Amino acid sequence: MVAGILKICFAEFAAPTEFNPFLTNIITLGYPKSTDTSRIIQFEHAGIEIRTGKLEWGAVEGKLYFVIKNGKKI
Repeated sequence: MVAGILKICFAEFAAPTEFNPFLTNIITLGYPKSTDTSRIIQFEHAGIEIRTGKLEWGAVEGKLYFVIKNGKKI
């Protein structure tokens, strides 16, 4: 079922979509200065998936989301 939904969603793109490669995911608390490392967390980038979200986190049932996966903390 998900594969069928993805074909419908991505059929609207006229050209192939290209994504920039990522090495790290950076999470911040607010908008800290670059030197305020206590409010900046970096993780290895472990990929991106397209799937349904978790209902307990507020996702809408049956809706597809881009899910960013974090690896080890850097």
